[in-house]
Amino acid sequence: MVSQLKTICRILVRHRFLLSAGLSAAAGIILRSIVLIPAADPLFRYAALQRPSMYVAFVWSFAIFLFTTPFLTLYMCFSLLYIHFYEKETVETLGTLPEYPEPQYREDLFLILGELHHRLEATPAADPQWLSIPEKGLYTGIAALGAIGSGKTQGVILPAMHQLFGYQARDPKRKLSGIVLEVKGDLCRPVARILSRCGREQDYIGVSLDAHIRYNPLNNDLDPYAQAFNIASIITSIWGKEKNPSGSSPTPTSCATSSCFTVFNPGTSRWWTFFAL
Repeated sequence: MVSQLKTICRILVRHRFLLSAGLSAAAGIILRSIVLIPAADPLFRYAALQRPSMYVAFVWSFAIFLFTTPFLTLYMCFSLLYIHFYEKETVETLGTLPEYPEPQYREDLFLILGELHHRLEATPAADPQWLSIPEKGLYTGIAALGAIGSGKTQGVILPAMHQLFGYQARDPKRKLSGIVLEVKGDLCRPVARILSRCGREQDYIGVSLDAHIRYNPLNNDLDPYAQAFNIASIITSIWGKEKNPSGSSPTPTSCATSSCFTVFNPGTSRWWTFFAL
């Protein structure tokens, strides 16, 4: 009996605002039918004739007070109940997670992101589970957002690669493939190590200017002048448009642009384009 009362008390206190609002609305509706403004009183009639705006404000204030007064009273009672009788629930013991499924032995494709406890409260659960994204959710795209040094690569990208590239790594028909595009240049080596740990070191194919498979971003159908203009636009967008108030010397951007156009070789009297270099 005591435990049931404590449970009811916890529920009332936890939802005291909603209970106060609902009970005060019901009380206000009842009070409006019981407590009426004496409209026949000469003083009220005189106020309605001489100061109609003031009379309307008074009527509305009277109606609002019929709802707010019960709300404040009920909320105060629930607050006193919280102060004197409320007892928190016993802290739930943190349970043990299920055994982590290694990627190479998983029958279904999914990506584990972390632990799953209570969905609405930041408290540990007695039976936590792995928080995972099923196969269909992986086709929609995942974005990892954070400041520099917040751990996006170490905490999200590399663990995800380990799970995805390790999935059915020994099965040539079911193992996954992918393309890794990066800018900083510090992700390719960890990816190669991940593939090596999964027994897929032969699957790593690096594409760069010094690899056996090369890609030259300057090899396109643009003429040298258009190529130089694009590079200068990129330089301007990164470092800003530089000003040359004297007009006597070119700006660094214009120097970079002119060097991108062509390079003169005095020995052969030829102009070499950037692509030819």
